[in-house]
Amino acid sequence: MQKTMDGIETKLSEKFQSIIEKMCELENKIKEGRKLDVFKMAKEDFSHHKCVVESHLKELPVKSSHAVEALNVALRDEKLSVSLVFLFIQKFQTAKTVNSFLRLMFSYLIADSTSNSMQWKMCPRGKDGRPGLAGLYHLLAVFGVSVSHFAKKKGCEVVKVARLQQLVRDARKVNSRVYRANNPNEDLNNDDDGIVPDTTLNAIQDSDGVLTQEHIDQLNAAVNKFSL
Repeated sequence: MQKTMDGIETKLSEKFQSIIEKMCELENKIKEGRKLDVFKMAKEDFSHHKCVVESHLKELPVKSSHAVEALNVALRDEKLSVSLVFLFIQKFQTAKTVNSFLRLMFSYLIADSTSNSMQWKMCPRGKDGRPGLAGLYHLLAVFGVSVSHFAKKKGCEVVKVARLQQLVRDARKVNSRVYRANNPNEDLNNDDDGIVPDTTLNAIQDSDGVLTQEHIDQLNAAVNKFSL
Protein backbone atom coordinates (compact mmCIF):
# COMPACT_ATOMS: atom_id res chain seq x y z
CA MET A 1 0.00 0.00 0.00
CA GLN A 2 2.81 2.39 0.94
CA LYS A 3 4.57 1.71 -2.34
CA THR A 4 1.34 2.42 -4.22
CA MET A 5 0.89 5.70 -2.38
CA ASP A 6 4.50 6.66 -2.99
CA GLY A 7 4.06 5.90 -6.68
CA ILE A 8 0.92 8.03 -6.89
CA GLU A 9 2.64 10.90 -5.09
CA THR A 10 5.62 10.66 -7.42
CA LYS A 11 3.40 10.77 -10.52
CA LEU A 12 1.39 13.69 -9.14
CA SER A 13 4.59 15.52 -8.30
CA GLU A 14 5.92 14.94 -11.81
CA LYS A 15 2.65 16.10 -13.38
CA PHE A 16 2.56 19.17 -11.13
CA GLN A 17 6.15 20.00 -12.03
CA SER A 18 5.31 19.57 -15.71
CA ILE A 19 2.33 21.94 -15.37
CA ILE A 20 4.48 24.52 -13.59
CA GLU A 21 7.13 24.32 -16.32
CA LYS A 22 4.53 24.75 -19.08
CA MET A 23 2.99 27.71 -17.25
CA CYS A 24 6.43 29.32 -16.96
CA GLU A 25 7.08 28.72 -20.65
CA LEU A 26 3.73 30.28 -21.53
CA GLU A 27 4.41 33.28 -19.31
CA ASN A 28 7.83 33.78 -20.92
CA LYS A 29 6.31 33.56 -24.39
CA ILE A 30 3.71 36.16 -23.47
CA LYS A 31 6.42 38.45 -22.11
CA GLU A 32 8.57 37.96 -25.19
CA GLY A 33 5.64 38.65 -27.49
CA ARG A 34 4.80 41.78 -25.53
CA LYS A 35 8.38 43.00 -25.73
CA LEU A 36 8.34 42.77 -29.50
CA ASP A 37 5.56 45.37 -29.76
CA VAL A 38 6.76 48.50 -27.98
CA PHE A 39 3.81 50.44 -29.34
CA LYS A 40 1.41 48.09 -27.58
CA MET A 41 3.49 48.35 -24.42
CA ALA A 42 3.49 52.14 -24.67
CA LYS A 43 -0.29 52.24 -25.01
CA GLU A 44 -0.99 49.78 -22.18
CA ASP A 45 1.34 51.47 -19.69
CA PHE A 46 0.99 55.08 -20.86
CA SER A 47 -0.38 56.40 -17.57
CA HIS A 48 2.56 54.87 -15.69
CA HIS A 49 5.15 56.39 -18.03
CA LYS A 50 3.42 59.76 -18.04
CA CYS A 51 3.44 59.77 -14.23
CA VAL A 52 7.15 58.91 -14.11
CA VAL A 53 8.09 61.64 -16.58
CA GLU A 54 5.92 64.30 -14.95
CA SER A 55 7.20 63.48 -11.47
CA HIS A 56 10.82 63.90 -12.58
CA LEU A 57 10.53 66.66 -15.19
CA LYS A 58 8.17 69.27 -13.83
CA GLU A 59 8.94 72.19 -16.17
CA LEU A 60 8.93 71.32 -19.86
CA PRO A 61 10.03 72.49 -22.30
CA VAL A 62 13.24 73.65 -20.62
CA LYS A 63 14.14 77.28 -21.21
CA SER A 64 17.91 77.53 -20.90
CA SER A 65 21.02 75.70 -22.08
CA HIS A 66 21.89 74.94 -18.45
CA ALA A 67 18.47 73.30 -18.06
CA VAL A 68 19.16 71.16 -21.14
CA GLU A 69 22.41 69.99 -19.59
CA ALA A 70 20.58 69.28 -16.32
CA LEU A 71 17.98 67.33 -18.31
CA ASN A 72 20.73 65.19 -19.80
CA VAL A 73 22.04 64.47 -16.31
CA ALA A 74 18.54 63.56 -15.11
CA LEU A 75 18.25 61.08 -17.98
CA ARG A 76 21.05 59.03 -16.47
CA ASP A 77 18.15 57.57 -14.51
CA GLU A 78 17.31 54.54 -16.65
CA LYS A 79 13.74 54.36 -15.34
CA LEU A 80 13.11 57.95 -16.44
CA SER A 81 14.73 57.46 -19.85
CA VAL A 82 12.71 54.30 -20.51
CA SER A 83 9.45 56.00 -19.55
CA LEU A 84 10.28 59.00 -21.74
CA VAL A 85 10.85 56.70 -24.72
CA PHE A 86 7.48 55.00 -24.21
CA LEU A 87 5.80 58.38 -23.68
CA PHE A 88 7.15 59.67 -26.99
CA ILE A 89 6.22 56.49 -28.86
CA GLN A 90 2.62 56.72 -27.71
CA LYS A 91 2.21 60.51 -27.77
CA PHE A 92 3.69 61.19 -31.21
CA GLN A 93 3.00 57.95 -33.10
CA THR A 94 0.73 59.75 -35.61
CA ALA A 95 3.63 61.82 -36.97
CA LYS A 96 4.00 61.48 -40.73
CA THR A 97 7.80 61.31 -41.02
CA VAL A 98 10.86 60.65 -38.88
CA ASN A 99 11.73 64.34 -39.24
CA SER A 100 8.40 65.46 -37.80
CA PHE A 101 8.56 62.80 -35.07
CA LEU A 102 12.02 63.97 -33.99
CA ARG A 103 10.99 67.60 -34.02
CA LEU A 104 7.92 66.84 -31.87
CA MET A 105 10.16 65.16 -29.28
CA PHE A 106 12.68 68.00 -29.44
CA SER A 107 10.00 70.68 -28.99
CA TYR A 108 8.43 68.75 -26.11
CA LEU A 109 11.70 68.93 -24.17
CA ILE A 110 13.44 72.08 -25.40
CA ALA A 111 11.92 75.54 -25.92
CA ASP A 112 12.49 77.40 -29.21
CA SER A 113 14.37 80.14 -27.36
CA THR A 114 16.73 77.50 -25.95
CA SER A 115 17.27 76.03 -29.42
CA ASN A 116 18.43 79.47 -30.49
CA SER A 117 20.87 79.70 -27.60
CA MET A 118 22.58 76.38 -28.47
CA GLN A 119 24.43 74.80 -31.37
CA TRP A 120 25.28 71.24 -32.33
CA LYS A 121 29.04 71.11 -31.76
CA MET A 122 30.36 71.01 -28.22
CA CYS A 123 33.36 73.20 -29.11
CA PRO A 124 33.13 76.89 -30.11
CA ARG A 125 32.65 77.39 -33.85
CA GLY A 126 34.42 80.59 -34.86
CA LYS A 127 32.81 83.35 -32.83
CA ASP A 128 29.94 81.05 -31.91
CA GLY A 129 30.53 80.05 -28.32
CA ARG A 130 27.07 78.64 -27.63
CA PRO A 131 26.94 75.32 -25.73
CA GLY A 132 26.38 72.24 -27.85
CA LEU A 133 24.16 69.17 -28.04
CA ALA A 134 26.55 66.62 -29.54
CA GLY A 135 27.85 65.38 -26.20
CA LEU A 136 24.51 65.07 -24.40
CA TYR A 137 24.48 61.30 -24.84
CA HIS A 138 21.61 60.40 -22.52
CA LEU A 139 19.31 62.90 -24.25
CA LEU A 140 20.42 61.74 -27.70
CA ALA A 141 19.87 58.11 -26.67
CA VAL A 142 16.23 58.85 -25.79
CA PHE A 143 15.77 60.52 -29.18
CA GLY A 144 17.62 57.67 -30.93
CA VAL A 145 15.71 54.77 -29.39
CA SER A 146 12.34 56.50 -29.83
CA VAL A 147 12.86 57.46 -33.46
CA SER A 148 14.31 54.04 -34.32
CA HIS A 149 11.16 52.27 -33.08
CA PHE A 150 8.99 54.84 -34.86
CA ALA A 151 10.86 54.34 -38.14
CA LYS A 152 10.69 50.56 -37.78
CA LYS A 153 6.94 50.73 -37.21
CA LYS A 154 6.50 52.93 -40.27
CA GLY A 155 8.83 50.75 -42.34
CA CYS A 156 10.47 53.82 -43.78
CA GLU A 157 14.16 53.59 -42.88
CA VAL A 158 16.79 52.39 -40.45
CA VAL A 159 17.91 55.37 -38.37
CA LYS A 160 21.64 55.13 -37.84
CA VAL A 161 23.65 57.50 -35.64
CA ALA A 162 24.71 59.83 -38.45
CA ARG A 163 21.08 60.18 -39.49
CA LEU A 164 19.99 60.77 -35.87
CA GLN A 165 22.62 63.47 -35.46
CA GLN A 166 21.35 65.24 -38.58
CA LEU A 167 17.73 64.96 -37.44
CA VAL A 168 18.62 66.62 -34.13
CA ARG A 169 20.64 69.31 -35.90
CA ASP A 170 17.73 70.05 -38.21
CA ALA A 171 15.16 70.13 -35.40
CA ARG A 172 17.27 72.61 -33.45
CA LYS A 173 17.82 74.81 -36.51
CA VAL A 174 14.15 74.86 -37.47
CA ASN A 175 13.04 75.73 -33.94
CA SER A 176 15.75 78.36 -33.68
CA ARG A 177 14.53 79.98 -36.89
CA VAL A 178 10.94 79.90 -35.63
CA TYR A 179 12.06 81.73 -32.51
CA ARG A 180 13.96 84.39 -34.47
CA ALA A 181 11.00 84.88 -36.80
CA ASN A 182 8.69 85.41 -33.84
CA ASN A 183 11.09 87.79 -32.12
CA PRO A 184 12.28 90.14 -34.88
CA ASN A 185 13.02 93.01 -32.50
CA GLU A 186 15.48 91.11 -30.34
CA ASP A 187 19.21 91.27 -30.92
CA LEU A 188 19.68 87.75 -32.21
CA ASN A 189 23.08 87.06 -33.69
CA ASN A 190 22.95 83.29 -33.49
CA ASP A 191 22.30 82.63 -37.15
CA ASP A 192 22.97 79.14 -38.54
CA ASP A 193 24.02 77.64 -41.82
CA GLY A 194 21.27 76.16 -43.98
CA ILE A 195 19.85 72.75 -43.11
CA VAL A 196 21.91 70.01 -44.73
CA PRO A 197 19.93 68.03 -47.35
CA ASP A 198 19.22 64.36 -46.71
CA THR A 199 21.64 63.37 -49.50
CA THR A 200 24.63 64.40 -47.35
CA LEU A 201 23.79 62.21 -44.36
CA ASN A 202 26.48 59.55 -44.92
CA ALA A 203 28.88 61.31 -42.55
CA ILE A 204 31.69 59.40 -40.89
CA GLN A 205 30.86 58.72 -37.25
CA ASP A 206 33.23 60.53 -34.92
CA SER A 207 33.85 59.72 -31.27
CA ASP A 208 30.56 61.43 -30.35
CA GLY A 209 28.75 59.08 -32.72
CA VAL A 210 30.38 56.00 -31.22
CA LEU A 211 29.51 57.04 -27.68
CA THR A 212 25.98 57.95 -28.73
CA GLN A 213 25.52 54.49 -30.24
CA GLU A 214 26.69 52.85 -27.02
CA HIS A 215 24.11 54.81 -25.03
CA ILE A 216 21.39 53.98 -27.56
CA ASP A 217 22.16 50.25 -27.37
CA GLN A 218 22.09 50.30 -23.57
CA LEU A 219 18.80 52.20 -23.40
CA ASN A 220 17.17 50.09 -26.10
CA ALA A 221 18.00 46.93 -24.14
CA ALA A 222 16.31 48.45 -21.09
CA VAL A 223 13.23 49.38 -23.13
CA ASN A 224 12.93 45.85 -24.49
CA LYS A 225 13.21 44.39 -21.00
CA PHE A 226 10.66 46.74 -19.43
CA SER A 227 7.84 45.22 -17.46
CA LEU A 228 5.62 46.57 -14.69
